[in-house]
Amino acid sequence: MAQPPASQKAPAEQSAGARASGGSDKVPPGGVPASGAGNGRAWPAALLALALPGAGHFYLGRRGRGAAMAACVLGCLLVGLAIDGRFYSLGEPAMLYKLGGWGELGLGPLYFILRLAGLAYQPGSPLSLSGTAGNGAVFLISAGLMNYLMAMDAFDLAIGRKR
Repeated sequence: MAQPPASQKAPAEQSAGARASGGSDKVPPGGVPASGAGNGRAWPAALLALALPGAGHFYLGRRGRGAAMAACVLGCLLVGLAIDGRFYSLGEPAMLYKLGGWGELGLGPLYFILRLAGLAYQPGSPLSLSGTAGNGAVFLISAGLMNYLMAMDAFDLAIGRKR
């Protein structure tokens, strides 16, 4: 038995996008639109976003969005550094410190540059004993995790999954 066209289906059978546009969706069940999937800009945008907050969005021409997201990441980074936050190492023996290091690694090259600049966590140092060092570390981890999300957002914009 032949299926009726999307415009003749009952409203409950149509997706929200199809009802809003009056036609059928162009997104297959996997969720990735076919139109932007092969444009070759997705991976460069995601890698640029990981390398420098906002760069992937600037590459895609989304300057306002890139500037706003970069301001959020850099704001968290600066607040974290201002309240004595220090970067964790990926080789820490304690699992929570190691996970913190993986979160901060989302800052990309900034993570390594700032660690080499002497902002690494060192147990027993006066700055790691500061009352605000733990809160600063949370801001630094949040900045890295936000940058991971920015890279995924740039990828999704490039393939057409988001607008």
